[in-house]
Amino acid sequence: MLSIIEKYLNIIQFYINIKIMKLKLKRFQNLMTGQIIDIGAGDAPYKKLFTTCSKYITTNTKRHYVQENLKDVEHSTDIWIEDGSSIPVDSASFDSVICLQVLSVIANPDAFFKEVSRILKKDGVFLLTTDFLYPKWSEEDVMRHTDTNLRILAKNNGFEIMSIESFGGFWTMLHSNINRYIRSYPKNIKKSKSVISKIFRGLLFILYLILLPVFQVFGWIIYLAEKNKNNDFQYTMNTILIAKRT
Repeated sequence: MLSIIEKYLNIIQFYINIKIMKLKLKRFQNLMTGQIIDIGAGDAPYKKLFTTCSKYITTNTKRHYVQENLKDVEHSTDIWIEDGSSIPVDSASFDSVICLQVLSVIANPDAFFKEVSRILKKDGVFLLTTDFLYPKWSEEDVMRHTDTNLRILAKNNGFEIMSIESFGGFWTMLHSNINRYIRSYPKNIKKSKSVISKIFRGLLFILYLILLPVFQVFGWIIYLAEKNKNNDFQYTMNTILIAKRT
């Protein structure tokens, strides 16, 4: 029963974070030309947006996936890496580097930026997105980065910042986090040890489900109001950095 509800949530929820991600990637896609390498690509869900590249190379790290999910990314992985601080390619071999929602699992971000600088050609472009005010999503999710820290990491490793933007503002962040909480709630019901606790959480979850369609309408309104809000770094759920290797 809970698995059916989880599928229902995935269908009905408005993913404002993905909507804004696509909006921003489309806006910057023309900067990503030539040979592109996508670090931590997963199943490369945004590959089709980068239409101006001549070649699109993907990397993944096996330890980030349980065995049953590993099969989903094997077909879309060109290079397996241990982490982002050591990528087995020649120096200055790529025109563009993409890294989407992976920086939070990289234990040494300075070494990662240094490696990206190594593999990029001069004047090559680095596009990165990373979580800020968003829940931890795995045991390897070890840190969050302010826009200030991203600027420092870029500057210290030979990059000139072209643009850095928030994903909307407070309301975008709030809607995305509430949706995430609702999606994870069935797991809380499963973890309940007493019957009373299961009943209470189950009734609360039914209330969530009743209100959910209305909440998703609010999500669309928030998206339309904040989709072009790019400088609310205090409350953003996500940050995008575009930098050029000098």
